[in-house]
Amino acid sequence: MLYSRLYNSSDKKEIGQFPQIKMAIGDFDINSNTYIGNETYYLKEINYSPNLPTLILDKNSKLTDLISVSFIGLSEGLIISNKLKCIIKNIGSNFQLFPIKINQGDILHCDYYYLRISNISYNYIDFNETKFLECENLYGPGHQILINNAHDFNTKFKNLKYPKTIKIENLSILPTTKESLLALNFVEGGIGFYISEELKSKIKESKCTGIVFTELNQKYP
Repeated sequence: MLYSRLYNSSDKKEIGQFPQIKMAIGDFDINSNTYIGNETYYLKEINYSPNLPTLILDKNSKLTDLISVSFIGLSEGLIISNKLKCIIKNIGSNFQLFPIKINQGDILHCDYYYLRISNISYNYIDFNETKFLECENLYGPGHQILINNAHDFNTKFKNLKYPKTIKIENLSILPTTKESLLALNFVEGGIGFYISEELKSKIKESKCTGIVFTELNQKYP
């Protein structure tokens, strides 16, 4: 199966202000164990009813099917409309969906969802074709290393002393992968979302807004 990378659009003609969300309000504490973005549950499954803020759309932003946000605890996932949620349908076991509200002036939109990553799996990577770098830090240069499989990846990463890290370059996904939606970290930009060509076609046909598709390793913008 072929895949593309999914990005939030930064085209001002389509979305207005980037990011589209100006701020978040509500009765929540970002340090609380029940907050949706608590670091204890970073890339892990949440088994409770989390507190989510109400998002405030910037007055210069447009409401789209994929909404850009930089608020703490939410930037690692996707804010999607009910329309987009219905197209994606089967999100698999590596994601969770939670309702979230968006305030647009005097209008409160209750038909949006926060799609968060509950697990990262490296079993989808074609390790023979993908390039891996060991780097001094997240933004620094690195040298190429050999990683043979997902277990090897996890072992090598755990043996690194912070701030050293691993970067994935020239990502290749196994053609036998069946999932329509994938997420990986340690890629360009930190976390990347990848969708199958079939799902991409459905999203395009439905004319969903706020979305950009690129080749697997193409940078955007």
